[in-house]
Amino acid sequence: MGSGALHFHVVEQTVSPATSEKLSFGRTLYISWERELHKNTSYRSDDIVWHEKEESDKWLSKNKKLYKNNKLSDIIAILSLSPLQTLSPEQLDLLIQNTSSMNPLWLSLACEELRVFGVFETLTKKIAGFPNTLQGLLGSIIQRLVLEDQVDKVKELLCLLYCCPEGVAERDLRGALSELEGGAQLPSMHWATLRRTLSCLLRVGRDHRGRDTLGFFHGSVAKAVEQCFLGSEGARQPYLCSLADYYESRCTDDFSVVLQVPRLLREAKLHARLVQFLRKDRRALSIPAHTRVQYLKVTV
Repeated sequence: MGSGALHFHVVEQTVSPATSEKLSFGRTLYISWERELHKNTSYRSDDIVWHEKEESDKWLSKNKKLYKNNKLSDIIAILSLSPLQTLSPEQLDLLIQNTSSMNPLWLSLACEELRVFGVFETLTKKIAGFPNTLQGLLGSIIQRLVLEDQVDKVKELLCLLYCCPEGVAERDLRGALSELEGGAQLPSMHWATLRRTLSCLLRVGRDHRGRDTLGFFHGSVAKAVEQCFLGSEGARQPYLCSLADYYESRCTDDFSVVLQVPRLLREAKLHARLVQFLRKDRRALSIPAHTRVQYLKVTV
């Protein structure tokens, strides 16, 4: 989904009595899901705010131009499915019965999975198999993207992004990916395919120079990547090293170098190399003394 704000107004549940009782005992819920994009690498996760009935009048009056009354079934239709691909009442009920269906982020991701699912005859089985946690659903999405990866770089790119929790300039990410692959630059067509494949998991921002940066749009994506690929001891090492190699040897932006290299070397536990960088590299002279001391402490 793009930038801006996506708003849901739930006024009624048209599902089975058991499911309706589960959905907040029939109370009217107002859901506001704000998505903000910031022009730097500092950003916050999506704010998900649930407004109870007693708070809703003032809140709805303030935002009345942005909201439209919809039943939960209508919201699901709006979120994902084309006119040629609709859910049966039984499938809709099965989706809503998932304990995470009242999480708007989980619901939107689940609907997107249904939209791209290619075997309509087994759609019911697909719905029944959805994990009942946000992290679990993201994990299944990630595994699908890896299996369908035409460029064979999805896993590597996700792991590199995991090692850059504040986001990373797109140019630097491509450079680190080429370091990981032995120096070969990924063709622009392949990079565009990667960007398109992972767009559902990414947030685009801006760095201090106004360049595009990429990062995970939600903290749960990072947790899912860790669970899928980086659970074992030392699994992050090659990705941290490729990032450090790129910044130290190929990056031309000194600000990014002094910001990233010490952190990456520390996390990779390359202490001797960290000391060498801090003491010998001219770019490290701009690092404040107290910050330098903190880095050197971990090498002792």
